[in-house]
Amino acid sequence: MVINMNETELRTIEQIEQFLSASASIEFLAVGDDSERYEHISLVLKRFDYPGRSKRDRGVLRRYLQHTSGYSRAQVTRLVSRWQRNRLAEIPLAKRYRAPVGVRAQIHCR
Repeated sequence: MVINMNETELRTIEQIEQFLSASASIEFLAVGDDSERYEHISLVLKRFDYPGRSKRDRGVLRRYLQHTSGYSRAQVTRLVSRWQRNRLAEIPLAKRYRAPVGVRAQIHCR
């Protein structure tokens, strides 16, 4: 059975806690690619003013993101740290790649 949920209606930490306790036995499947999940994480952190929250509230938000994104606890922690360092960027969690190996300068030894 597939149930659509509008998670934007969750506005308080108490609502997030109720959601987590009610959905503990429900398994979420990550829908979409990494960029969509990164956007979800970024929007939640921004909506709940993550940096301004208490340590307890930040923990609740990280558990919520872990539950809804399908990422591990460690991965959510890394993504939140990256978001905090780079939250003023246009897409705070966007991957930044180096030039492909073929484009890099190659050194030839004789």
